[in-house]
Amino acid sequence: MVVKRWIPWITAGVVAFALVWAFIYLQATHPFGGLETKLRRDQLPGIAIQFVNVKFVGRQNGEKAWELKTDVVEVSRDRQYATFRGPIAGVLLKGEKPAVSISASQAVYNTITRNLSAPGSVNLKVSDGPVLIVKNVYWNARKSKLVCSGGIRARFDDSTMEGKDMTADLAKKEVVLHNVRGVIRLSK
Repeated sequence: MVVKRWIPWITAGVVAFALVWAFIYLQATHPFGGLETKLRRDQLPGIAIQFVNVKFVGRQNGEKAWELKTDVVEVSRDRQYATFRGPIAGVLLKGEKPAVSISASQAVYNTITRNLSAPGSVNLKVSDGPVLIVKNVYWNARKSKLVCSGGIRARFDDSTMEGKDMTADLAKKEVVLHNVRGVIRLSK
């Protein structure tokens, strides 16, 4: 008779233990299992999802407007940041033809503000135009402003230009370069 009174308590204890064990196990393996998730050695802190060999295609009015390829894309646990790593190769299209080719080693996209930053060197090749090498690029989507704070270098056929930094304001349709020097070759 005494044993019958303890059966519900023993059952409740076993169920509680199983629930606690399941929660601890799932918290350590599922990326959104908890705020203080303990990661295994092969996982990086702060990264929820990692994609490998990725190709993005942007469309405007049903037409292909741009394309981007990269080795790795890592999305943060809060889904605010997408970090592109490895060689990044992109192209902006005008009609069906490439207008600008882009290459970089890393970029970070903020999904909330829609801002993009690319620390390091970014190469831009304008079709039938200059080759630009810019460093520390930051795109402010709200202001439609591109800031290159680490220097800019441009090549036009035999001519070259260098600047300390550049700001391109697309809303005002103006580009400002500071501390510019260069060599412009006049045609023969």
